Amino acid sequence: MENEKVYQLELLPCFGEERRPSPTEQLLQQRVEALEERLEQMKLSRRVLLRLLDRAESNRQVEVGNLRLENQRLKKQNQALANNLWAKNSQIVRLKMGAPD
Repeated sequence: MENEKVYQLELLPCFGEERRPSPTEQLLQQRVEALEERLEQMKLSRRVLLRLLDRAESNRQVEVGNLRLENQRLKKQNQALANNLWAKNSQIVRLKMGAPD
């Protein structure tokens, strides 16, 4: 009994009478309206999410650009330090070779 479906029959309007929606139609119409509202909310959420993703991607690209510039700066600084160290070591070797032990 509990698995049986209950069908409501509705009477069709007769000549010139105004048709009133049945309780089933009213429930279905309310459900459709609720689903349409939910769909609109989901569309809005999707637009917001896409904007956030675009902003996050833009921020990421800016950050990657900044990191690349910092990496280049550090490479140049590292090369300058290596050149300076090489020059000092060369100077030490020359001084040791010229000075008697």
